[in-house]
Amino acid sequence: MASPSLMDNLFQRSLDDIIKGLRHQQSTESTFISKVIEEIRREIKTTDLQTKSTALQKLTYLNSIHYIDMKDLNSGNEFEVFVRKKAVGVVFRLFEKYPDAARVCFKRLVESLESSDSQILSSVVGVFCELASKDPRSYLPLAPEFYRILVGSRNNWVLIKVLKIFANLAPLEPRLAKRVVEPICDHLRKTGAKSMVFECIRTVATSFTEYESAVKLAAVKIREFLLEDDPNLKYLGLHGLSIMAPKHLWAVLENKDIVIQSLNDEDLNIKLESLCLVMAMVSESNVVEICRVLVNYALKSDLEFCNEILGSILSTCCQNVYEIITDFDWYVSLLGEMSRIPHCQKGEEIENQLIDIGMRVKDVRPELVRVGHHLLIDPALLGNPYLHRMLSAAAWVCGEYVEFSGNPVELLEALLQPRTSLLPSSIRTVYMQSAFKVLFFCVCTYIEQKEDMTLEVSDLTSKGECSESSDLASAKAPVECDQDEGFNPRNSSQSYERPFCC
Repeated sequence: MASPSLMDNLFQRSLDDIIKGLRHQQSTESTFISKVIEEIRREIKTTDLQTKSTALQKLTYLNSIHYIDMKDLNSGNEFEVFVRKKAVGVVFRLFEKYPDAARVCFKRLVESLESSDSQILSSVVGVFCELASKDPRSYLPLAPEFYRILVGSRNNWVLIKVLKIFANLAPLEPRLAKRVVEPICDHLRKTGAKSMVFECIRTVATSFTEYESAVKLAAVKIREFLLEDDPNLKYLGLHGLSIMAPKHLWAVLENKDIVIQSLNDEDLNIKLESLCLVMAMVSESNVVEICRVLVNYALKSDLEFCNEILGSILSTCCQNVYEIITDFDWYVSLLGEMSRIPHCQKGEEIENQLIDIGMRVKDVRPELVRVGHHLLIDPALLGNPYLHRMLSAAAWVCGEYVEFSGNPVELLEALLQPRTSLLPSSIRTVYMQSAFKVLFFCVCTYIEQKEDMTLEVSDLTSKGECSESSDLASAKAPVECDQDEGFNPRNSSQSYERPFCC
């Protein structure tokens, strides 16, 4: 059976119906108006907002035409509360569009902070929460009123909004932060509402990071969230760690095991949040270990999360020109390993990094050519269109740095294999260019080797002739050494007498 509010909405007369009725019943207008007012009185008391809004429209019209006394409709202040709540919402929209209009009704808005009605107070605090997020300094003078609500209110929704306000105000005034931090910690210790606990954690993690005791208490509460079976609460715990991570990474490291285990959760939001936390832990000392763990998770993940993992690895490792990478041989090998993961769709990113690293790091070029060659001969990669750009980079590095290859002929065979016909023409063009580079290198190497062999033969021949001449010279040496300087062997008439030796 339909609810009363729904039935009221279905059979409720609209403003157009009222206007038409007034036009057709001019003789009995007062009776008609009385009947409409009775309807409005009933409609105002319903819980359906659409019914209330329509009733308010009709009442506004009747008041503008016939000056209806709205106090007649007041039933236990309910209508007044409803109107004031709507008015507060209108004031906020007015402030957004016309900031100068704030001076007209700002005083009445501030006075509403002392309202005993929780609905009105909630609306007013909500407005100040939005205003303070845009221009917090202008609302610092209202800190005492907000503090009174923080320590006195028992409405969790109101308290959450006040916490958001203090998160914006506290960084502007250190004395205010010192005064507010203890009441926030009291709420953190005593409240049983998870939404309130999380808002306290967020406030401490963003605006009260200098208060060690408050931060440690927030970290304890975060761990309680992480150990919950409810996936919503677990997600809030991971999100709380993400808020703390920039200034308090130790809180993430303390929960490292839980964070890594969450990569295997069924909930995608939990897995994404834990992945962000894992990447926040990456440093020069642990990048190899964390990347190994992430690649293992990528191998057994679905397509979407697999590529989230690979994208996170690639973006983190290349930050600040590969600041955390100390072993580029390992990283180039990792790029090749990631390319072979079945769900990999990060060909363009891997392409850019293979080429960039090759141009920046000379010592890694032999490993780069080795990895490139293995990628070129892997038949599974040719059928993945997302990896064609990566294959283009592999072909390019093999041609550009062919001198570091142990077997250029194998590179040439890989570049000219028939299966490359499966690739787009733009990729095959790179293959052909690289094949020409490798072929040119092979020809130049062959020519150089031939020249070297010719030189070696020439050197050997020269050495042989020199050796024979040396032997002849040594055979004639005893005779020549006895000849005196004036002897000419071409002159046969010249006489030579051996001197007498005593």
